[in-house]
Amino acid sequence: RERERERERERRMSTTRPSTIGEEGSDNRICRPTLEVMLELPALAPIRSAAFNPHTAQVCTSHVDSNVVSLWAMGGKGGVKGEVRRNNLPVPSTAAILVIYMDNIDSFVAVSSTRVFILGAALEPRYDFLAHERHVLTAAAFQKHSEIVVAGIDGKVKAFHIDVHRSYLERSTRDPFTVTSRPLSLKGSDIEGWISLIHFDEDSNKMLLSSDVFVCMFDYDEKRVTIPAQQLHNHAIWSMETVRLEGRMALLTAAGDSLIRIWSMDDKFVRVGELRGHTRPPCDILHDNTLNVLISLSEDAWARTWNLEEGRELDHF
Repeated sequence: RERERERERERRMSTTRPSTIGEEGSDNRICRPTLEVMLELPALAPIRSAAFNPHTAQVCTSHVDSNVVSLWAMGGKGGVKGEVRRNNLPVPSTAAILVIYMDNIDSFVAVSSTRVFILGAALEPRYDFLAHERHVLTAAAFQKHSEIVVAGIDGKVKAFHIDVHRSYLERSTRDPFTVTSRPLSLKGSDIEGWISLIHFDEDSNKMLLSSDVFVCMFDYDEKRVTIPAQQLHNHAIWSMETVRLEGRMALLTAAGDSLIRIWSMDDKFVRVGELRGHTRPPCDILHDNTLNVLISLSEDAWARTWNLEEGRELDHF
């Protein structure tokens, strides 16, 4: 599916006139990127996921149908100094790998089909453990709790608390990390099928779980489902984000119907707004708390910014 999407993107780009954004006399809205990064990936498949280390200004990438992970140094006039190193993880060459940065252990973590690898400075596996007996579909980091939550094709959701082994700091053991596992009970969630998307709200300790068109909410403090699954779209949900609107937490969902919807979250999800403008599914949405602006990235090749309080588009490029 990823390769088909890539071919479709290339076809659209070849039949679209050159962009005039920012050119004199253009009637398009001006929105100039401050940094453009081109990663040359010879003999590698398209990027599947990326994670950023803010302390070292490095980016770790994984690739579609590949067990390769790459590390890139950011900076310089071109935005990227270049690929620092590359490594093949000890998993099948067609593995689906997600990379995540964990702040408390200052390490990149790679989640493969069944195992989790904590990577060292040279992307070597320093520690690994079994996440699921069957295929992992998605994973997310809850930085405040130093945990990774992993959902598998077996329908189970597990949390793994990762920390640096105290005796390792004292040089009395060779095991650098301690990993504590616990299953999360989704009793009462009414979720049927696999969990395909996980999103954390760090401020409220809430976890949103999506399965196709359904979403439920899990309270991480109370360890229970607080809002059972509801259908929020007619097409599969691609991305979720939580924001504060008028002092209350709200959920944003982007789906295959090309819509971004805004939901209040009390004892159930209630739609309070809808953002229209994309002609293809928005594959990712992100809220900037400083500017109070929502950014959406879509398969129609457009990025758009939105004012959520007024429910209108601010800019696009």
